[in-house]
Amino acid sequence: MLNESPVFVINGFSPAVSIKAILNGISEQILKYTGVLGTVQEQISRIEDYFTDEKRKIKKIFLLIHNIDGINLRNDKTQTTLSLIAAIPNVHLIASIDHINASFLWDNAKVYRYNFIWHDITTFESYTIETSFENSFMLQKNQLDARGVMHVLSCLTSNGRKIFRVLAEHQIISEAESHSIEDTDNIGEGLSLSLSHSAYYNLCLEKFLVSNETTFRTQLTEFKDHKIIYRKVTANSDVYYIPLSATVLSEILENIE
Repeated sequence: MLNESPVFVINGFSPAVSIKAILNGISEQILKYTGVLGTVQEQISRIEDYFTDEKRKIKKIFLLIHNIDGINLRNDKTQTTLSLIAAIPNVHLIASIDHINASFLWDNAKVYRYNFIWHDITTFESYTIETSFENSFMLQKNQLDARGVMHVLSCLTSNGRKIFRVLAEHQIISEAESHSIEDTDNIGEGLSLSLSHSAYYNLCLEKFLVSNETTFRTQLTEFKDHKIIYRKVTANSDVYYIPLSATVLSEILENIE
């Protein structure tokens, strides 16, 4: 029914979905933008500037969100961002909800921006797709999510967060260079993203984040106890890695300071 305009589909029930990935997708896949993507606010402004430009090539776009109340879309920042996008002229949003109290996610400002027309179209179909997706996610070994990591980091010292940042930034750069790592939870595939003990220590030493080996090991123990950084024993050295994608790590780094 919507084949005359671009349709951007968002699986809100997916544990991998994030507002950053949604904005990146709209910019890169729909608008064909190739520059620096920028912050969330900058991307919203770019999308608004495009769809209010009378000379634009794409007249309108439909965002189709399955489960706008999905677990990774429930936070206030994401709902605020989605409502701001929905309020842009020529951007049309169609969304389904799963939870009976999903509307509690929205205050008056969000409700005004969304400007929904509500329809009860309960399908009574099974949750085969959603459940299998979530179960697959839950069963993945050592799987983390951004909210859990940010909660732990918020309880650490500023120095501790900076030590985490060193490894996270290394992985983001390494993943961008490789273009082939999709499952960082699989250490067999993700070894190229990890840092050896000595390399990690030396980077922290150079940034004056640690003064000696004992201090460094103490901080690593805290990370490992909270399960936000993992250690893999190899033939040559212990290596450390965070089992999260570059997209999720970037989102965490934007929010921890």
